[in-house]
Amino acid sequence: MLNLQSTKPRLYQFVGTTYANTVVKEVGLYRQSLNKEDVFVLDKGLQIIQINTPDCDKDEKVKAMHFCLKLKSERNGRPKTTTIDDNPLNDDEVTSVLGDKNKKDKAPPPGPHTKKTYQGE
Repeated sequence: MLNLQSTKPRLYQFVGTTYANTVVKEVGLYRQSLNKEDVFVLDKGLQIIQINTPDCDKDEKVKAMHFCLKLKSERNGRPKTTTIDDNPLNDDEVTSVLGDKNKKDKAPPPGPHTKKTYQGE
């Protein structure tokens, strides 16, 4: 059985001008993935967050809502769904999951796992 609490979060983007041509695609979990013209769904397993950006299309909203309902139904109604209609970066639930694409991870500190490449005199 699928363990929803340890499910890796996913971010989906809904792009289109009509319900029929709205396309759903998975995008990276970065703040830079968000824009002001599309609808996004953040799937955290037991929590599903629909993000309606300021300039999104009504058909994208409806398609995203149906997508959220389908996810919830597939999980026997267990997930809690939430909708955000303003800036998602003001929401702690969203920012705790989204990283910064431009931020580089630091190298591990030197220790016994690192190899010496320079032999001093």
